[in-house]
Amino acid sequence: LLRVCGDGYREGGGMQALPEVGRTLELGSRGGRTEERTVLGIPASTMLGASLVLLVASLAAAAVALKPWLSKTATASLVSLTLSPFAALIRYRLGLWNKAHQTFPIYTFLCNMLGCLLTAAAAALARDAVTSSDSWTLVVLQALSAGFAGSLSTVSTLMAEARALPYRWLLLRYLGLTYLVSQLLLLTINLPMEEAS
Repeated sequence: LLRVCGDGYREGGGMQALPEVGRTLELGSRGGRTEERTVLGIPASTMLGASLVLLVASLAAAAVALKPWLSKTATASLVSLTLSPFAALIRYRLGLWNKAHQTFPIYTFLCNMLGCLLTAAAAALARDAVTSSDSWTLVVLQALSAGFAGSLSTVSTLMAEARALPYRWLLLRYLGLTYLVSQLLLLTINLPMEEAS
């Protein structure tokens, strides 16, 4: 029997390339029966992405269809669920590039700072939207803050990567910069909004 490994398969002791998409690969025989598989050529990430798009489309359709009967909180939750997979996928894909940055996981840092920035901006705009009583704007801002920004930022990965840093001073630098920059972003957005109101 053959073992499929990434972009190829093992036969005997050597690695062979997978055949073209649509070709049939004979895997071997068991009990006089030959097993064959057709190579689809669809990467797992594409299948995952397509599944997420279908899930998001379903949630968005549910939010629009049920909006007249749902409360603002339920509508905001559906919109949050619609945005969350995209942010999580962005964070995951960017996190893969951290392998090239062994002393400072820059991409997790950027995701956390963007999540902080979006949360602060959504909160500041929501305060303004409350006074204008635009309910749909509030729903979108809550969904942006809780759904997208919440899924984009990550405490668990931050801590796991901090603990994996080779030296204690690198850990302290990473955690310290994360805290300081996030606080500066919050102040930068909230102070002008406070002064304007």
